[in-house]
Amino acid sequence: MGSMTKRTIGIRDLLRAPIIIGAVALVLVGLALHRAGADDAPQRGAPRMGSLATERYAELLGVALRGDEDQALLREVSSWLGTPYRGGMAQKGVGTDCSGFVQRVFADVYGIKLGRSSADMAPQIAPVKQQALRCGHIVLFSRGGADRVFHVGIYLGDSKFIHSASGGGKGITVSSLQEDYYAKHYYAGGPAKGMR
Repeated sequence: MGSMTKRTIGIRDLLRAPIIIGAVALVLVGLALHRAGADDAPQRGAPRMGSLATERYAELLGVALRGDEDQALLREVSSWLGTPYRGGMAQKGVGTDCSGFVQRVFADVYGIKLGRSSADMAPQIAPVKQQALRCGHIVLFSRGGADRVFHVGIYLGDSKFIHSASGGGKGITVSSLQEDYYAKHYYAGGPAKGMR
């Protein structure tokens, strides 16, 4: 009788072993996957977009997106595409100049009140190095110093920014900071003071 009890316990132990080993293996695999994905995860608090939304905005704007950009910002700036250039205006689909566009987007998306002209916006940003620009930062262009800032746009990523261009009747368009004209006149860029 005593040997039967020992045999039964031995069989139960053998039956439990694969379950325990399997559970431990699953936990270890889960931890490994979590650690592997940690470097690719967006910063805490950053809105994460689904891959379909990322692809749609990337295609609309012609920009390589990482997937951690502010979806509300991308939705808003995309809705301005096709708006023609009109000096002194800021009306989606009707007409806007560069500063009117940036002013309206920041008011609607972030609740931040910016100055009306691009020169007025210059002291309202916290400048960062050009390599540190992130989607949603303001980019300014000048003909020499803060008192000669003449153009403004919103950085999207991949060296691209969206703005209202007066030349050639483009209106709201996406351009590159690496284009000769914008590279020559780039003055500063960074988040608006008060951005979350």
